[in-house]
Amino acid sequence: MEVKEQLFDLIHNKNAWVYICGDAAHMAKDVHAALVDIVASGKCIAKKDAVNYMTTLKDNGRIHEDIW
Repeated sequence: MEVKEQLFDLIHNKNAWVYICGDAAHMAKDVHAALVDIVASGKCIAKKDAVNYMTTLKDNGRIHEDIW
């Protein structure tokens, strides 16, 4: 299993929480984009739907950001 498949399994199937810490200007945006790609691929959905999924996770407290 590839790392992206493992991440998707943890986030989607095992209800993992995601913590993003670091640079808001670049790193946080890149991590968010990578997670959107992982979700879109794992669920076989469009990127806009993956963004909505990520927003739901954040609203439910499963994604936390400590960015500056």
